[in-house]
Amino acid sequence: MIKIKIPHISKKLVKPLFLLTNSNLLSTLVSGHIPRPVSGYPLISCQSKTADAILVGRNTLATDTMSLRLPDRALRAKRRARGLPAEPLRVILSARGNLDPAWKVFQTRGARRIVFSIFQMPDATRAALLPHCDLHLLDAKTIPIEDVLSALRGIYDVRTLVCEGGPTLFRSLVEL
Repeated sequence: MIKIKIPHISKKLVKPLFLLTNSNLLSTLVSGHIPRPVSGYPLISCQSKTADAILVGRNTLATDTMSLRLPDRALRAKRRARGLPAEPLRVILSARGNLDPAWKVFQTRGARRIVFSIFQMPDATRAALLPHCDLHLLDAKTIPIEDVLSALRGIYDVRTLVCEGGPTLFRSLVEL
């Protein structure tokens, strides 16, 4: 477990770009540039092609049973050719700490998993998650998105972030 003191984030670092995916789902890219679509690939894969991290809230993760992997080998190879890791970091937010280590995201190989939650996360959950992720517990009732973005930038050098949802997380990015 890592306890971190997070510096304040400048709002100038966040530039949201809202995109409608091929499946008519609204997606968010927090970035300094717009990715170019690749013919034949879903737009979210195009976003993930250059993103440093993919961000998702606990409820969306549980509902969609996501692995947050970039499944296309060709896209992973293109990322490596550009000097990037094969897949973006997988960042999970949970305000209550009720995450299940048996979920697909924690059981699949791929990019590093980073979880942000609160100190009230049950000890058993902490112990079960630690082998699967970097665990950042914040001393707060909710998780301030500014703190998460600051930590991602300062600790993991995340400059481009794809937000997969849900609506509360999406709103917190919009309100920055």
